[in-house]
Amino acid sequence: AVPVAVLRDRRDQADGIVFAVAVGIAVLFTIALSGVGVVIAASPALFALIKLAGALYIFFMAWQTWRKPVVNFGHLEDAHAAEGAKPDLGRGLFWKCVVISLTNPQPIVFGVSVLPQFIDPAKPYVEQAALMIVVYSAIVFVAMELYAMAASRARVFLAKGRGPLIMKRVSAAVFVLIGLAVLYSTVSGLLATQ
Repeated sequence: AVPVAVLRDRRDQADGIVFAVAVGIAVLFTIALSGVGVVIAASPALFALIKLAGALYIFFMAWQTWRKPVVNFGHLEDAHAAEGAKPDLGRGLFWKCVVISLTNPQPIVFGVSVLPQFIDPAKPYVEQAALMIVVYSAIVFVAMELYAMAASRARVFLAKGRGPLIMKRVSAAVFVLIGLAVLYSTVSGLLATQ
């Protein structure tokens, strides 16, 4: 979502997307460090259910991406003006990106398995956990902003000729491959536990 927003010359939209991803990560780390993460990580069925929901959502995004008309990123502002359309900069896009983050259970496993080693039992737990959540969310935010800058530079190359069609098809294919990978790991994990 971040690169597409930047390619559409919507840097303001990209910032909101990046913030939404960071919020999703913060929620997942809060779950992980609150003890609920241990329950999710210890329950193969619940963990698999979250992963399956994520895979289904990724397949849905692939389908939407494939069906969308090809956008010429070089003339997008003219197209919006001609159609009277405005890009979604509101809560809908924000919450869509938060949901994308929330359906990825790997940060919970990361939080449960890695972060406890940095907790000092002699100090208050809540303050330490809150600091870790804020720091990691800030790291995600900065990394995604750097990703957006890279996409901004790629805009020049992808805005010409068949670039938009190629990007649309490659994006849909990547969503399908990610969905298949998540689905495969979930099903093989469930079969291995039986």
